[in-house]
Amino acid sequence: MRYAHYTDFPEASIGVDAPGARRRFLNDVEAAVSTSMVEVAPGGHTLRHSHPYEHTFYIIEGTGEALDENGVSPLSPGVVVYVRPGELHMLKNTGDRVLRFLDVEPARKGA
Repeated sequence: MRYAHYTDFPEASIGVDAPGARRRFLNDVEAAVSTSMVEVAPGGHTLRHSHPYEHTFYIIEGTGEALDENGVSPLSPGVVVYVRPGELHMLKNTGDRVLRFLDVEPARKGA
């Protein structure tokens, strides 16, 4: 077992196409499931993208919007967002403080 605070894990930018978005991977590379803490600054957003695997977001703090092909859904603490394989998606911070959420997805993207 490993015990650590999430801020003990290295933080990295998600990329130039995701301004204000940073990620910390919270488990070992050998794990079957990848869990990361994502933080999006006010006015920032994640990548607008799709991929062939599913994943789930759990909103911990802040407010925002989840955008997909069908429109916009509000985000607030306690909201769970399930993204199906192939769905175009993006999370945006519309509030005045950090939008913080867990991102859980397969570690082996081909699995």
